Order: sequence, then structure tokens, then C-alpha cells
Amino acid sequence: MSGNASDHPPDWKRLGLVLAATLLLVTVLTPVLVAILDAPPRKVAHFVLSIGFLLGLAVTSRGTPPSMWCQAGLAGEPHPMAVWLRGFAVGASSLLVFTLILVACGQRELTTSRSLPELAAVGLRYMPLAFLIGILEDVTFFGFLYHVMGRKVAAPVLVYAFTHFIHIDKHAVFTWSAPLQGLEALGLMAESLADVVHRPMELGGLVCVGFVLATLRHRWDSVWLSMGLHGGWYWQRTVGRKWSVHNPGDADWLIGTNRFYDGLLGWVLILAAGWLLLRCGRSRQSPDRQGESDDREEHPGPERPA
Repeated sequence: MSGNASDHPPDWKRLGLVLAATLLLVTVLTPVLVAILDAPPRKVAHFVLSIGFLLGLAVTSRGTPPSMWCQAGLAGEPHPMAVWLRGFAVGASSLLVFTLILVACGQRELTTSRSLPELAAVGLRYMPLAFLIGILEDVTFFGFLYHVMGRKVAAPVLVYAFTHFIHIDKHAVFTWSAPLQGLEALGLMAESLADVVHRPMELGGLVCVGFVLATLRHRWDSVWLSMGLHGGWYWQRTVGRKWSVHNPGDADWLIGTNRFYDGLLGWVLILAAGWLLLRCGRSRQSPDRQGESDDREEHPGPERPA
């Protein structure tokens, strides 16, 4: 996309401002919301981190071209829900086939704790969340952050991978006084980075997921296809846990765990789904590039002599 208005250098000042504000929100709001909601500080800290980063990017988009909706990757798609459903279908069906293959190979076991009507109810219940996950994550990383980083793929992919890799262990005990639990949560997140040496397959899988989602956003010039694929994976993984369980073994590096993206076969699945959508879909021009094409058509250059 070189040479058009959509190209610009990364806005490090804006990114630094948003990051600083987000970390401040985690520090200040975590203990307040823990007291109000009576919720675990681990979950509250992650929630504030996610929402704070998204809102920070959205607020700082005002007053800077293009519009906030364009920066979010939500504008310019004439049939957004059709595109979302296409991505969702590929994500859910690809992971379903993968799960059934693992069941047939004895790597997962079917459970009989839920009937088909119960599973159908679970599936319907998680459909809104499958859409919401795209708003919270794909718009954040592959909408706003993609724009802030000069419409380049690498930075959003790495930020997506590492922010999903760091997490506070479910069994972590908060020992600091209540007003300091936000700072303690940030410290526990930072400590989890040391687990990279113990969980390289998980980080590699997150990089694969981020790469596919960012590439779809880059080629499609909107986040709707990425949102659908991401939502389909999330939905099938969540519902799939209700009717099958993972059998831990020595081949986890190959087949992964319940996360599905922390094994080599999961990486292949992720990349194949992205390739399929790119192969069967179509790249769309950004508004800037489309405008340039229209200008060339309206004002053609001088004809060359025969």
C-alpha cells in the first residue's frame, strides 16, 4: 500500500499514551471493582486491562483521520454479517472436524453428561459471546492497533500473542493489601512471561492465530472476516469442551490440549483456515486506494502514440 494516504509511520506517542492510561486504570480500578462486585482480582484485572486498552484506542482516534469506525476496521463492508458468518462457519467447522478426528484417534473422549438439546442450548447461549469476542479483541488488535502501527501486520500479531499469553494463574493468591491489588495483578502478569520457556507451543500457536487474523484484516481491509473466524474458533472450542475431553499424553506437543492452538496440528489447522478464507474470498481495496483508482478512471493520462 505504499504511496497512498493509508500509509503512515507507527504512532508511538499515541500507543504509549494508551498503554500508560490502561496500566493506570488497572492499578486504580481493580481494587475498586473487586470491592463493588465481590469478584476475584485476577478476573477484574484482566477485564479492566482489555476494556481499558480498547477504550483508550477508541478515544484517541477521535479527531484524527480517518474516522473512528474506519480505524476500528468496521466501516466500508457492504455486507458485514454475511462476511462474519462466512468466517464463523470456517472457524467452527474446521475445529469441529479437528475435534472429531482426535476423538476417532483416541486423543479425546466423548462425554455423556449432556444431551443433544442441552448442547444445543449451550451453543445458542455462546453465540452472542462469539460475536462479542470479536468486538473486544479483533477491533482492538487488528482494527485500532493495526492502524496505530501504520497498517503493518507484525506489531499487532506480537502484541496479540503476548497479551494472550500473560495471565494470572487461577490458583494465584493475592497477598498485598486491597488498595494495592491492581499493582500486584500487573506484577503477576509480568511474572507469567517467564513461562515462555515452559510453554513455547502455546505462544507459537497464539502467534499463528494473530498472524491469520491480522492477515485477513490486512487483505480484506475490515475486521469482519477476522471477527467471524475468531468467533467460530471460540464458539466451537467452548461448546466442544461440553461433549468431549482431552486425554493428556506424550503427544500433546503434536495434538495440543483443550486450547487446540498449542500443538503442531493446531497450527496447521489455524493456517489452513486462514488460507481457505483468503483463497475463496477476495481482497478489498481500502477507501484510499479505491479513491485513487476512481481518480485514475476519471482523469486518465495522455494516450500513448501507437
